[in-house]
Amino acid sequence: MLLALLLWWFLAQLRRHRLGQVLVDSEDDAAARLNGRALEDAIEEDAHALDEISRAHVRLTGRRAAPTARVRLLLEPHAEPDQTLRSHLIWFGR
Repeated sequence: MLLALLLWWFLAQLRRHRLGQVLVDSEDDAAARLNGRALEDAIEEDAHALDEISRAHVRLTGRRAAPTARVRLLLEPHAEPDQTLRSHLIWFGR
């Protein structure tokens, strides 16, 4: 049982690995490398600029060519969660 728990914990740590770099296709068919932490910071700053969001935390995981963003948002008291997400759906990458 202990071995199974240790294996599960180890695999969970691998899944949460923060990306050091992200590969982005540019318009001239050349790939650009972005610093993962800088990209996380930029997304957080964009979120802070929105009226309805008081705090944001972004973490990029996954593969460099196919990153996954985990975004946690703290909304202002006046914000309606459903309406906020719908009105900023483009911002959230949809």
